[in-house]
Amino acid sequence: MIDPSKHRGSVAHDRRAVIKSGAGAFAALAGLGVIASANAQATPETADGGSKVGLYAVTRMYVIYDDADMDQLNSIIEDFAALIAALPGFISYDVIFDETTRGYITVGIFDNPESAEASSETARTFIPEHNLADFYVDTTPVTVQGEIVVSAGG
Repeated sequence: MIDPSKHRGSVAHDRRAVIKSGAGAFAALAGLGVIASANAQATPETADGGSKVGLYAVTRMYVIYDDADMDQLNSIIEDFAALIAALPGFISYDVIFDETTRGYITVGIFDNPESAEASSETARTFIPEHNLADFYVDTTPVTVQGEIVVSAGG
C-alpha cells in the first residue's frame, strides 16, 4: 500500500495544476496528432481519416502517486481496455501519462452515448475491484463526457 503521507506537498497533490496543464497538453497532443490509438477499430466514420464529429468521447483524469509502479498500473489498465473494447460502439481507448504533473488521462471514443456511459460505469466498478487507490491520489476522476463537436485529422 502506498503511504499518502509521503506525497503531501508533492506535485501529485496539486490537482488544479494537473487539470490546467493536462487539458492544455491533451489539446496540444491531439492537435499535433501525437495521440495514437492502441486499440482502435476502423469504423465508417474514421476509416478514411475523416471527422469524428458526432461520435462520443469520455475522458477521465487521475493523478498518480509519485512512487506508483507504472508498469503494474498500465498492465491493470490494459485489462480495463479489453473490457470496454468489448462494448458495442467501441472505437478506441488511449491513455496519456504526464510524468511532470503525474496526470493520467484516459480517452475512450464510441459511436453512441450509451456506450460512453457504459465505459464510465465499468470504470466505477473496476477501480475498487482492482485496488487502484494504491495508484490514484483520488479515485474519483475529473470526467468529461459528451459528443465530439470539433475534429481534425484522422
